[in-house]
Amino acid sequence: LIHSLSAGLTVCASFSAVFGFAFPFYVLTKRLARSGVAIAGYAGCSDLGKISQVVIKDKDIFPVRTLSIANLDVSEGFYPDKVISFTSSMVAAAGMGIASVFTELMKKNGYSMQKVEDFACHEGGGIIARINGDQVYVGSSSFMNLMGIRIQKGAGSNTAVYTAINDNLAGIFEINYVPVSSVQKGLVTLLRGRVEPIFAIRDFNITPMLVKQKFRLPKESYDFPSFADRYSISSPETEEDGSVATMFGRGGLNSVAGLVNRGKLLYNGLLLCAVLS
Repeated sequence: LIHSLSAGLTVCASFSAVFGFAFPFYVLTKRLARSGVAIAGYAGCSDLGKISQVVIKDKDIFPVRTLSIANLDVSEGFYPDKVISFTSSMVAAAGMGIASVFTELMKKNGYSMQKVEDFACHEGGGIIARINGDQVYVGSSSFMNLMGIRIQKGAGSNTAVYTAINDNLAGIFEINYVPVSSVQKGLVTLLRGRVEPIFAIRDFNITPMLVKQKFRLPKESYDFPSFADRYSISSPETEEDGSVATMFGRGGLNSVAGLVNRGKLLYNGLLLCAVLS
């Protein structure tokens, strides 16, 4: 009996090993390939199974095609070329998602980038730097008020980018943020899968209130770190410290959320198979 049982278990061991990882991974890989995504082998599956947080950046929540400049108002006494080039240079130096629309505006008018010096982000919702000897402030209306820069009542909106040069308001850029249904589905998928989204967003206009209004999400369900932490989390150096868990050929936040949830399910299934084996 002992010899027969040992022989039977030995034959079944290879069968359970195949169904413990190789076959489920093969089936899932074929499905994910249609969406242009893939899990990086067993190591990637293991990382996805233990993941509890997902970092979301500017372009994840508002892709380039969803952003546009609706209106531009240059204050009296300032030239448009200076205001546009200064603002574009500041936004590009900050690495914001709206940098692409400002760069396009600048190229369309034949302006050029300026050298940004002494760059710093402010917790009040803005950025500060020096350009050609001028002190430049770019931020939200609340940031301008915090810096002591007067804004006329009714000028701009909650999604406007304000630029001040040498403590004087120089320009107001009205930005349109168009929500995408796939991003909303991705956020809902993450929350339902008990994965906490961390918004490492550098755009000072994207606030918890804006996300709640645009995507109809409860305000208490996600985390907005301080501006200093956002810049640290979203820096390229931080990405290089991690390991590769997944790969994407195309797709946005919805694909990421779906891949994370499927990876967690696969990992939990593999644990069950290992126990049964």
